[in-house]
Amino acid sequence: ADSNGPVQGAVVQGEDPSGANTVIFQAVTNETGQASGTFTVDNTVTEVTLVVDAGGNVVTQPVNTTNLVTCDRDVDYPGDVTISSGGDQDGDGITDANDAYPSDPTRATKVTIPGSGQSIIAYEDLYPSPGDADFNDYVVKVSNEEDLNAAGKVVRLRGSYTHIARGAGYTHQLKLTLPAAAGALNYTVKQYSAAGALESTTTNHYSNGSGLAILGNSNNTITQSNTSSGQTFTPGKRADIEITFDTPVSQSTLGSAPFDLYIHVNNTGLDVHFPRMYFDANGKDQYMDTNGFPWALQIPEAWKWPLESDNIENGYPGFRPWYLSSGTTNKDWYSSAVSSHVFNASSLFAYLKSPASWMILGLIAAIAVIGLALAMIQRRRAA
Repeated sequence: ADSNGPVQGAVVQGEDPSGANTVIFQAVTNETGQASGTFTVDNTVTEVTLVVDAGGNVVTQPVNTTNLVTCDRDVDYPGDVTISSGGDQDGDGITDANDAYPSDPTRATKVTIPGSGQSIIAYEDLYPSPGDADFNDYVVKVSNEEDLNAAGKVVRLRGSYTHIARGAGYTHQLKLTLPAAAGALNYTVKQYSAAGALESTTTNHYSNGSGLAILGNSNNTITQSNTSSGQTFTPGKRADIEITFDTPVSQSTLGSAPFDLYIHVNNTGLDVHFPRMYFDANGKDQYMDTNGFPWALQIPEAWKWPLESDNIENGYPGFRPWYLSSGTTNKDWYSSAVSSHVFNASSLFAYLKSPASWMILGLIAAIAVIGLALAMIQRRRAA
């Protein structure tokens, strides 16, 4: 490094090439020339792009994500690098060209998950029994957005949730729990009818993000099951939430979207969560059986869930090998459906199909998500 030492104020950005260079992380280097944070990519992505911009001096590096958990890179610039504050109207260190909120000093980057469209989350409500394993008891479309500040921490979180199927005799509530370490927050949820009319707005301040209510009793949030072959698909109600944290939260603390999104089953009094979130005193995953079977799945948007009482293995033969392998094989099991065993209404396909290519999210239920931690990325001036 030259006599000026580390470069402060350089922009460090992670991009997902599979999502048309979707920004998945952004921060500026501190006084020691470091920027750190985390981001998540799906299990089919093998490479992300690291872009470092120091005063217009841009360095681009590919980062192979295969079996990668952490990334520690030093980026050296030849000669002297000068960081200009020009074109930064809110003075947060992110130039207007790279700032999603150029007039708001508390926010700089918007991360959309998935990159476009939404993902589908499907629950089996007979936990701890596999039941009929049709994964249509409660099905919801989900998308999330994170607003990051210049340091790469989350200051706001948004989510959109649409109830799209309920093939169950039980009733449920859709809830969200955020890590206690995320601290206090303001929470606003707006509920809309299936036609899009605003029905209610609720705002509260919480000391922690435990059990935040999203959608109420499932017998009131959708008018038909959408799980019988003769039905014409009819979507249910939608809820939009916005959470503002009292103190910015690191992405590693917050975790990966859709976070701890779960259903509370009114009839049994039990909750159904994703695997890899809750463990008993012996270290056993409470929401994955000894074979790797989960009770909650996160799946790409254009997915057709099984018909009522039709085991998911009939509609998706690759499902069993996938979960038995802990997600190491048959990773695209959801893309090969047996049409006679899944809800196949033409109106459903039109509703689910996104006009743009969407980023496939990691399948959390089989621990197939690759967490990529971007750590200690240092921009230094070299002699």
